[in-house]
Amino acid sequence: MNYDVLLIIYMRNFLVNVLFIYINAGVCLRVEKRCFRLKLDFLQSFLSTTFQAYVHAFITYQSRIMELWVILEQKTFKKFSLFIKKASFLQFMVLNDICVVDWLVLSKRFEIVYNFFSYKFAVRLFAKFVFSEQAFLFSISDYFKSALWLEREVWDMFGVFFFQNPDLRRILTDYGFEGYPLRKDFPLTGYLEVRFDDENSTLVYEPVELAQNYRDFTFISP
Repeated sequence: MNYDVLLIIYMRNFLVNVLFIYINAGVCLRVEKRCFRLKLDFLQSFLSTTFQAYVHAFITYQSRIMELWVILEQKTFKKFSLFIKKASFLQFMVLNDICVVDWLVLSKRFEIVYNFFSYKFAVRLFAKFVFSEQAFLFSISDYFKSALWLEREVWDMFGVFFFQNPDLRRILTDYGFEGYPLRKDFPLTGYLEVRFDDENSTLVYEPVELAQNYRDFTFISP
C-alpha cells in the first residue's frame, strides 16, 4: 500500500480523535460548571436562611475552585465557624489563612477575613467582618488547630486580641518589641534600631537615627 495513503488515513484518525476529545471536554466542562453553580446557589441559600439575622451579604465567584464571600457580624462568627465545619454538606475542615486590613480613619478600624476550604466539595469560603480597635475576638483555635499560629501572627502584627487562645505570644517580632508593625499609624522606620556591640558581644537596642548624609532631599521626597 502507498505510504502517502497510510499517512492520510493516520492523520484523519488523529484529527477525528482530537475533535472527539475536544467536544467531550467542552460538554464535561459545561456540565461541571453547571454543577458548581448549583452547589454555590445551594450553599448561599442555605447559609442565608440559617444565619439570616447575622449574614449581611454574599458575593460569589465562579472559577475552577468555587469561592463564596460571606459578610457577617463579629458576635456570631465563632458559632458560624463551628457550623460550617460540622455540617455534613459543607465540611469546611481547613482554615488556610487569616488576613486583616487596617482602615485607620473608620470607627470600626479593622476588617478581618478568614479563609476556609472544603476539600470534599472543592469550595473556598471567605468570611469577613469589621470591629473596633478596643474590641477583642473569640479564638477559633479549639475548632481549627491552624488558628493557633495564624491568630498569633495577627496579634503580633496588628494587636488584635483573641480571647481563649492558649498561646497568644508574639511570633514574628523580637522579644520586647513595642507597637504593631502593620498598623497604619506605625512609623515605617519603627521606634528602635538594633546593632551588635563588639565590646560586650551583645545586641543593643537604640532609638532610630536617620543619617542625613544618605538622604536625598528633593521636592518629591523632602
